[in-house]
Amino acid sequence: MPTYLLLGLLICVLAAAFDLTRGTIPNALTVPLLVIALPLQVFGALASGEALRGALLHGAAALLGIALCALVPLVMWRKQALGGGDLKLFAGLGGLLSWRIGVELEWTVLLLAALAVPARWAYQGRLLRTFGSMFQSAFALARPRARRVPLDQAVLGSVRLGPCFALAACVELLLHWRSL
Repeated sequence: MPTYLLLGLLICVLAAAFDLTRGTIPNALTVPLLVIALPLQVFGALASGEALRGALLHGAAALLGIALCALVPLVMWRKQALGGGDLKLFAGLGGLLSWRIGVELEWTVLLLAALAVPARWAYQGRLLRTFGSMFQSAFALARPRARRVPLDQAVLGSVRLGPCFALAACVELLLHWRSL
């Protein structure tokens, strides 16, 4: 597991660099991760001396990690709240790190992103205006359709998740440092 955590950190740092410089996390980084995660878990377990049954359990945990770590991001991607590279990176890291650490990492990334958005709004001086627009739209749901005010999407903006991935991977490495 320590090697997988370090590999996950490296992949997350690369994803952050691509996301910050190009605005996208490339398939060349995410697709190979998805492809190698399962065999890496199985053959890594066999190489460490585990029996075939134990290695297959590692493979099952990798598959479960891919599925669980793709679930929430898939819904977000379908709602256009998340990019495809982010979705594939979440799934690939779930397979690489297994389901427990993968889900921990996923929620840490999403928490960091949730904290980054209002921090950026405050830095840009538009925190109160944005919250005002959100509350106005929420209360507008009680009004008749003809009188509803839609949420101004330009006010919300977007967040690059790459740096959140890198920071979350560092957090996970520190949390699981004792296993090194």
